Amino acid sequence: QAELKRQLALLENTHVDFDTLEIVRIDQIAHTPYRPIKPNKKLIVAVAILLGGMLSVFITLIQAMVTQRQNGSHLPNHMNNNAHKTRPAPVHGA
Repeated sequence: QAELKRQLALLENTHVDFDTLEIVRIDQIAHTPYRPIKPNKKLIVAVAILLGGMLSVFITLIQAMVTQRQNGSHLPNHMNNNAHKTRPAPVHGA
């Protein structure tokens, strides 16, 4: 509370001359640009295509992971051990 009293006394003893008070000081006059500012359409399209491709790859990977977990497999399909499902190659000339 002593701090509040000190701050109140400081504010009460502050005198402001509102006739000479400047809220804003203008350093230089604002100039309009030589050519109009417009969005760079080529850059926006390129970034959109890049981000869209990255997002689609990410979603595909997540879907594949969820599908594999639902099937009980933690390895991609081409890495599963399917040796028991294949027949041995026939031996010719033996």
